[in-house]
Amino acid sequence: SINKLCHLSGSTSLLLFIINSQNCNKIITTNLGDSKIISISEDNIIKELNIVHTPNNPDEKNRILKNGGVISRIDYSNVGPLRIWYENKKYPGLSITRSFGDFESEALGVISEPDIKEYDIDEEKIKILIFGSDGIWKFLTNEKIMDIALSFYEQNDANGAVKKISETAIKLWEIKNPNGIADVTVFVIFFK
Repeated sequence: SINKLCHLSGSTSLLLFIINSQNCNKIITTNLGDSKIISISEDNIIKELNIVHTPNNPDEKNRILKNGGVISRIDYSNVGPLRIWYENKKYPGLSITRSFGDFESEALGVISEPDIKEYDIDEEKIKILIFGSDGIWKFLTNEKIMDIALSFYEQNDANGAVKKISETAIKLWEIKNPNGIADVTVFVIFFK
């Protein structure tokens, strides 16, 4: 039924606030789930600006285990992401530890409390921000994504960087996982 489907459904969230005024140049990130934001400094140093909420994160894993959740891959195989299950049951199979919704997973410790981080744009010397959904980061490293973005930075072509990053992610999904693809949403911001 539709009610049961909604009870087992949820969503991730990744928000970025940029405060740019005379007295304050800050970035605030808030997230739930497995999307990620990285910054690239003027010295091409990569920094992850948020925490990814998956069973791979020790703090997240411990909360799930304390609530009686079982963490394993589908059918205890070595394929795919770690997922959260009820003991001896084939659901919910959730690969994230925080989300909006997923009411069935609340008893297993899946929460909807976001992580909030704050950064000073000038102190961090940020020149590029890249944020994307889990499908972007699955087969692309931070370094590869930085290299793509840098190739468009001098021309101030953030749209070109977005297109190239998403096209590259999609091609890698087609090669490495031809049976499916995750969301490959990406945004790029250049600071000049």
